[in-house]
Amino acid sequence: MTKIYYTAGVTGFCEIETTWDIEEDSEYIAQDAAGDHYENNDGLESTWPIEISIYLEVGREPVAVYLVDLEMEPVFSVAKKVA
Repeated sequence: MTKIYYTAGVTGFCEIETTWDIEEDSEYIAQDAAGDHYENNDGLESTWPIEISIYLEVGREPVAVYLVDLEMEPVFSVAKKVA
């Protein structure tokens, strides 16, 4: 596992661990960072799409910057109507 840092929109630096290769798979790291942002850092309140910047070290230039959009799949629940 490798520690990766990211920023999402105007948030400060956040940290995730990944097995993805940062040179070849940075788009997957951006997806994981977006998921972490959504789940753990008020991503539900964010305005999507959001800019995700990926860093190897805090304070350095980003390795990659992506615009990530949130796709929602509708989920339906059903209850039988009792007459």
